[in-house]
Amino acid sequence: MEIIEERTIGPSLGAENIDKGLHSVHCTASRAIAAFMCVYYLLFGVFSTLALAVNLLLLVAVLSMLQATLTLPGIAAIALTLGMAIDANVLINERVREELRGGAPPQAAITRRLRARLGHHPRLQRDDADRRPGAAGVRLRAGAAVSRSCIAWAS
Repeated sequence: MEIIEERTIGPSLGAENIDKGLHSVHCTASRAIAAFMCVYYLLFGVFSTLALAVNLLLLVAVLSMLQATLTLPGIAAIALTLGMAIDANVLINERVREELRGGAPPQAAITRRLRARLGHHPRLQRDDADRRPGAAGVRLRAGAAVSRSCIAWAS
């Protein structure tokens, strides 16, 4: 048997991969989503993008304060959190856009949609945001030990 190559894998390899993954997410995906939202939703897209940036900043700040170790399930939880936030922003923006198409002024459209979302509208239709705590509970109860710690709390 002839050994062609031998490598030692240390903890720095994991840190390098995490840095590369976060850098690619930040540089590529986040900017593409932000650009799309700003172009498609105009001013509402700018506000949504700022809200996503604050969400990510606060999440990273809390993780830093807790001195949490960022693992692969943790990165998945961050991606899941941002994905659900983007989904909520799209739902809200599309509903406001429907109101604007119906001829409502912008402030009235926003007020009407927020009241409908908060339950002040008689014909409220609940969306997936109302079911997220239940889904998180199912994932927490039935998930694997590795995913229980991070992914269930992302919802």
